[in-house]
Amino acid sequence: MKLTWLGQGGFLFVSEGFRLAVDPYLSDFVERKQGLTRLTPPPMDAEELSPVVVVCTHDHPDHLDPVLIAHLVERTDCLLAGPGAVQERLRKMGAAPGRILPLSAGQQSAAGPFQLRALHASHGATEAVSLLLRAAGQSVYLTGDTLYTRELTASACEFAAGVDLLLVCINGKWGNMDHLQAALLAALLAPRTVAPMHYGLFAENTVDPAAFLARCDEAGMHAVELHVGAETDLADLRAN
Repeated sequence: MKLTWLGQGGFLFVSEGFRLAVDPYLSDFVERKQGLTRLTPPPMDAEELSPVVVVCTHDHPDHLDPVLIAHLVERTDCLLAGPGAVQERLRKMGAAPGRILPLSAGQQSAAGPFQLRALHASHGATEAVSLLLRAAGQSVYLTGDTLYTRELTASACEFAAGVDLLLVCINGKWGNMDHLQAALLAALLAPRTVAPMHYGLFAENTVDPAAFLARCDEAGMHAVELHVGAETDLADLRAN
């Protein structure tokens, strides 16, 4: 399995040539509509992304990009997945029912070589999920946007303990864990590798990942910093 960080909470996963995108934000919608300051340009456009399936963990525009999703609905035949609020948004955007895959907390789905399981996430009043992906004998747990709650840790510990890679939000505001809580979750799950995410895109909603990486190092956990737009082979992230 290979992955590319798209920025914020977005990733492109590839296995056996099958392209699965999670929470890709590639437009300027948030900047134009909400006035946030973008710090990095999109690493690719919709044509380069070329997904077979897109999963949106919740209906916020930096995770369900209205511009990108409208393009995919109109000009491609890719499938679109997410919890109930995401499904409703997709229907309003004109996605045909046959292209929408239900993926609420507790549900599982297959997408090419990927096995997907939606897990609990606590993101305020917004219906949100975290996501466990398995393919090619490897596993990734992507927290999406979430607070550190009993429900989150119980769900994650039941299904995502010992994953090959934990991708965890660290920005600590607007309904997300801070770096200390993210490190606590990592310690509970004991993944082979952990990488921080959900920082570095907007000036008003970012943190320095150094504190999280240092915390993991102090706890003896293998932590890495991913780079936006760079494709990484999951096997190469493992500690020596």
